[in-house]
Amino acid sequence: MQTIERVRGMLDAPPESAEHLGALSAALLAHFAGYGYRPVQVPLVEFAELFLRKSGADVSARLYSFTDQGGRRLALRPELTAPVLRAFLQQANQPPLPARLSYSGPVFRYEKPQRGRYRQFTQAGVELIGAEPPYADAELLKMTAEAPALLGLRETRMVIGHLGIVLAFLSALEIDGRTEAILLQGLETLKKGQEGAHILRRLLGLETDGADPLLTTAPTLPGDPQVQSILAGMPRPDAILLVRSLLGSINTDVGGGREPEEIVDRLLERLRAGDQRGKAERAIAFILDLSRLAGPRPVALQQAEDLIRRYRLPVEPLLELERVCQALDSMDFDWSNVTIDLSLGRGLQYYTGLVFEVYGTGLGSEDQLCGGGRYDGLAAALGSKQPLPALGCSWGLERLRLLTEPLASDHWLDALVVPSETTFGYANTVAHALRARGMRVELELRQRNLRASIAYAARQGARWLLVAGERELATETVTARRLGAGQEQALALATLRAEGLPQP
Repeated sequence: MQTIERVRGMLDAPPESAEHLGALSAALLAHFAGYGYRPVQVPLVEFAELFLRKSGADVSARLYSFTDQGGRRLALRPELTAPVLRAFLQQANQPPLPARLSYSGPVFRYEKPQRGRYRQFTQAGVELIGAEPPYADAELLKMTAEAPALLGLRETRMVIGHLGIVLAFLSALEIDGRTEAILLQGLETLKKGQEGAHILRRLLGLETDGADPLLTTAPTLPGDPQVQSILAGMPRPDAILLVRSLLGSINTDVGGGREPEEIVDRLLERLRAGDQRGKAERAIAFILDLSRLAGPRPVALQQAEDLIRRYRLPVEPLLELERVCQALDSMDFDWSNVTIDLSLGRGLQYYTGLVFEVYGTGLGSEDQLCGGGRYDGLAAALGSKQPLPALGCSWGLERLRLLTEPLASDHWLDALVVPSETTFGYANTVAHALRARGMRVELELRQRNLRASIAYAARQGARWLLVAGERELATETVTARRLGAGQEQALALATLRAEGLPQP
C-alpha cells in the first residue's frame, strides 16, 4: 500500500520541536499578560468574506478557501487580527475599552514553501482595541521591543513606519481604488529601487505594448491636453453628447459597424487610463523618494518633513509618529537597533497608521519575525456602527524556533518507575504520588530488564530511575537511582507523597 505523505508546505513537529514551540508561545503569552492582555480563541474556519473584504490581494490570493455542504464559501484563517476583531464586535456584552486580547494558534496561507515560510504556521500576538495614539502605539512598540531578549534573541532590529504619509499622497492624487491597492501592496517591492519600480509598473499595466484595435480605428479627437482633461472629467452622458456633437459637426462617420457610444466609451477609457498612468508614475516616484530616507530617527524624520513640505502634503501623520517617538522616549526606549522607514508596507490593506516589523538574522530573505500596526478602519469594514481605533502585532513561532535555543531536553522526564511482574499496581501508586507533586513520570510498560530500562530512561532524559519491585512493595519504599551520578538510595513512599523527589 502506498505511503501517505505529509502535505507539501505543512510541518510535523516531533516532541522536541513541539515543546520548543509551546515554550515560545507560553513565554510570549506570559509577556503579553504582564501588560494586561487576556487570551482569546477564535475558529480555524471563518467566512471567506472576512478576509476578502479588507486583508488585501496578497492574502486573498493565498487563501485556503472552499465551499461547504451548505454552499457557503469558507476559509482557513490566514491571519488572526480580523477574526479576533470580528469576535470582539460580536460579543453581546463588550468589555470596557481599551480591550487587550492575546492569542496563539495556527494560520494557513498557500505560500511557496521554503525555510522559514510554510503553508501552516503559528502566530502569537495581541490586539489592542479602542485605544488611540500616541500612548497605545508607544506601549505596543515597547512591549514588542522587550520580547526578543525574553526569548533569548540578541541580534534583532526593528523598523517603524507610518502609512498615513503614503495614504495622504495617494488621496491628494485622487488615484483610483485598484491602482491604490496595487501600490500599497507593492510598497515592499519598491524597496528594490528601479527593479522594484519596473515590477510594479508591469503589475499596473504601465509597460505593456499591446495596441487596442478599437482605438486605432477610432477617429481622432482634439489633441489639446486642456480639452482632453475637460472631457475626461465629464460625466459619461455629457461626454458622449459632446463627442457626438463634435463628430457630427465635421461630418465624420464613426464607421466599422460600431455604435458611437462604444467608441466614445473607449476613447474616454483611454483618456482616463492615461490620467491614472500619470498619477501612478507620480506615486511610484514619491514612494521611491520616501524609501531613500530610511535611517535613524533624527535624520529620517527631518528628511521626511522636508519631503512632505516639498510635496505640500499634510504633516499630521508625521506629527503623530513624532508624538509616538516622544512617548517612547519617556519609557526609556532603546533606539540603537531601530530604523524609521516611512515607505514600510505590511502586505495587509487594513493598516492605516503606525506600522512596524522586527527582523532576525540567519534566515535569509525570510527574516521577519514580527509585524503589526494600526488599523483604525477595520472595525467599520466588518460592520461596526461606531469608529473603533485598534492596533496589534503577531510573532511567527516557526521562525523564532529556528533562531532560538530549544527547551533543554536532557532532563525533560523526572522519573521512570520500573515494576516487577507482580508490582505494577504499586508502581502506579508511586507514579501517581509523584504526578500529584507536579512531576513528569513514566511507567516502564515493556517489562525490560533493569539494564535496558536504565538505557531507555537515559534516552528519555529522565533524572531518576525508581525500582518498585517486591522488596520495595513490602517496605513501601522505592530504590531510587539518580541517572548520570551513579547514586542510589531508598526513599519512602510517604516521603515521595509529601516532598516529591530530591532536587539536584
